[in-house]
Amino acid sequence: MRIDEFATLIPVGRENAIRSEDLARLVGVKGVRQLQDMIATARLQGCLICSGCGAGYWRPANREELRSFVRTTEARALNTLKACRGAKERLELIEGQEYFTDGGQINGF
Repeated sequence: MRIDEFATLIPVGRENAIRSEDLARLVGVKGVRQLQDMIATARLQGCLICSGCGAGYWRPANREELRSFVRTTEARALNTLKACRGAKERLELIEGQEYFTDGGQINGF
């Protein structure tokens, strides 16, 4: 299925959002993970596809829906980076330690 054909199957407007499971079935993919890959590809090619926590997928009906999606997505990305910061700092601290304890923890935790 071409990306432009795929995008037309996604409804316009947040109030018309389609659940991932339903969209996956509609486009004929095996599961939600494959659908997410298709959506990522479509977004990279310039398709405006919004999503939200449990809201499903939709194409923006107006600027505000698009702004809201951008704000939410940016906030989620920043929170993910912040969550990685502590782990990254610890990793740098223990760099060179190559052994684990019996509990699966890196020695020194």
